[in-house]
Amino acid sequence: MVFFETISNPTLEMIVPASVVSLAHYVGAIVIIDNVFLPSVFSNALKLGADMVFYSAIKHIDGEGRLLNGFVLETEELITKTLEPFLKHTGGLMSRLNAWLMLKGMETIDMGLGPSGNCH
Repeated sequence: MVFFETISNPTLEMIVPASVVSLAHYVGAIVIIDNVFLPSVFSNALKLGADMVFYSAIKHIDGEGRLLNGFVLETEELITKTLEPFLKHTGGLMSRLNAWLMLKGMETIDMGLGPSGNCH
């Protein structure tokens, strides 16, 4: 397994995912990317070959540091063979309050997707 951040914290060093992914897959490793500083609006790490991508909901969605939530994006194979069985046995749902707080935080995200900046 190879794990790295696209932009590292706290040094802000940049890593070119395609190079790391190519080398890791050549030796049979899976690639996990922490893509918090470069969210999917700017980088689609799965299309670059990552097998799994982590996002922190604390920084971009909640925006106030109230939650300890995040997202895991994976290939369909890893989801069905690894993540689904794990979540079925351990419980992978956030509380209703945390879900509501995340939705409230999303109301203030300006994605720049229209004249008003609202995401419809």
